[in-house]
Amino acid sequence: MKNKFIGFYELNKDEIEKIWKEGDFIFDANSLLNLYRYSEQTSSDFLQILNKIKDQIYLPHQVGLEFHSNRFSVIEYINNSYEELLEEANDGINNLFDQSKNKYSKHPVINIDELRKIKDKFLIEFKSELLKQKKSHVDFFKKDIFLDQITSLFDGKVGSKFSDDELEAIFKEGISRYEKKIPPGYKDINKKNKGESHIYGDLIIWKQLINHSKQTNKSVVFITDDRKEDWWEIQHGKTIRPRQELISEFYNETGIRILIYSSDKFMEYAKEKNLVATLKQDSIKEVKDIRKADVAYLTLNEILNKRELGKYEMGIHSALYNANNGAYTIGTNQFNAYANPARFLTSPLANTNFYEISGSGLNSKILTTQRSPLDMLYNNDFISSTPTGIKLAIGNNHILDSSKFSNQYIFTTNKEDKKE
Repeated sequence: MKNKFIGFYELNKDEIEKIWKEGDFIFDANSLLNLYRYSEQTSSDFLQILNKIKDQIYLPHQVGLEFHSNRFSVIEYINNSYEELLEEANDGINNLFDQSKNKYSKHPVINIDELRKIKDKFLIEFKSELLKQKKSHVDFFKKDIFLDQITSLFDGKVGSKFSDDELEAIFKEGISRYEKKIPPGYKDINKKNKGESHIYGDLIIWKQLINHSKQTNKSVVFITDDRKEDWWEIQHGKTIRPRQELISEFYNETGIRILIYSSDKFMEYAKEKNLVATLKQDSIKEVKDIRKADVAYLTLNEILNKRELGKYEMGIHSALYNANNGAYTIGTNQFNAYANPARFLTSPLANTNFYEISGSGLNSKILTTQRSPLDMLYNNDFISSTPTGIKLAIGNNHILDSSKFSNQYIFTTNKEDKKE
């Protein structure tokens, strides 16, 4: 029975230990590109683990291609983050102050002019500190220490490229797989403007993982920071485990089990095995926090990419995520993603079927897309900001006139959502 449903069964401790000892470790492009996003200590700890297992690492050709193709854009975005943060801080604080000053200009005690001076002083100090931090940032365009180390680590360990005929066969198979939502990669179906190698990039990597295991007769430990549902089973916003279809397909093709980890889980196991004696727990926490933030961002993006302002059926997993304060809303219930106090301002509107969900200082450019590190890492389209507020209509699915609400957007849900 177990072999028939292998994807639903967890490996025991001895089986995992055997794979770690004898198998090959393969890192997805996003897990390697995330080195540029980590602090110096965390990046160092991650690379120490790679050096410890350097005799067991392998790089599929498609992973190497994606790493080199996306590296420049990731670095560029990170380098530009200081100017973007400064602009956002200036715009956000000044706009908020300008909106408030008229409201309190006639107050008998509040002195708007004095408050403006404090606000201006804060922004000057904010800019000074930000520029100070920027000076300590390594310019990877001038000297890319990560590229040098990865190049050295994987020298002689890169797989062969698929032939044009092999790629055509994968593209053809991908059409059928994606229509049936067979993982991995079907969440990338909307990348048609980027070409077939992007649409089917995950499937190409998957095929190369299977081929490597067949050729070497070794298990594979695959580390990926792709957080989409075509790699992971996700229930109520929580990642449970790798998709059982992937485990089953790999086993049916090779007769061998595959392990799939996120980077932080991989680091946790490495620490348990004491692969690197100096591995910091804070480094693992940082990697985990970045993963959780990415998951939250992807959740919001999944909703907003529907591009249906005025109508959206959320279904059984309905959730709205407020990136400003890390909180979700399901139905009419608010909770914070990271166990911090939720800061949603929630109140019934004139129509009792409506609830307003808002956060201070949020931007209303909901559909503006841009290239971001997440765009590079996950090959997806991402919004540049979140709405000032989202009004959630509980009731029948009907189109609401969003023009009645300034800087607001309307979504509708099923009645069942109200029961949650």
